[in-house]
Amino acid sequence: MSRESLAKLRSPALQAVAAEGSPQRQVVVVKVRMQDDARLTFKRLETGRVQPSGFEFGKDADDDPLAAATHAIEAAAGTQALNAFRSSGAVIIEVDGAQLRRIAALPQVEQIYPNDPR
Repeated sequence: MSRESLAKLRSPALQAVAAEGSPQRQVVVVKVRMQDDARLTFKRLETGRVQPSGFEFGKDADDDPLAAATHAIEAAAGTQALNAFRSSGAVIIEVDGAQLRRIAALPQVEQIYPNDPR
């Protein structure tokens, strides 16, 4: 496992599970890169002024970094994600140590946290 991939695992327990390739499954939160996800939209007022009106998100996986990252994470894990949250750019998935290593190696993954209910 590369040093860069290991640094994405934000818990010593996750680092140990990945390093050992442990078969123990656990739910993790995968934070993905979302820089190009939202585009600011504008509308023209009756006065002629232009004003921001909201955000527009990608319509398909090619335009949607979260959908593309979710697909890549599911392919690396060989299982479906439990959930994905656009507001936080996070994917929730249950994985073992080998799957965790493959997910951490993905370029669109920024960080991986244990799903700790504290």
